[in-house]
Amino acid sequence: MDDESRLERLRSQRLLARQALERAGKLAFKPVSSAKWTRVTTKLRGSIHAQIEHDNIKGVTPEMVKWWFENLSGT
Repeated sequence: MDDESRLERLRSQRLLARQALERAGKLAFKPVSSAKWTRVTTKLRGSIHAQIEHDNIKGVTPEMVKWWFENLSGT
């Protein structure tokens, strides 16, 4: 799978997660436009390294963010 395909897969999974939150009546993600910067790279062995800098998100710990990205591709 090439880099563009991986990014498209990541985008579609993020959209599915957003839709699940909306159906559950939970707060939606911050809009992509609120990110100060983003960087998504694919490592040699196929893993994806995503970096996003947002303002602090109330009630979300670094451990929660780590879990999110570790489990995002498992859906």
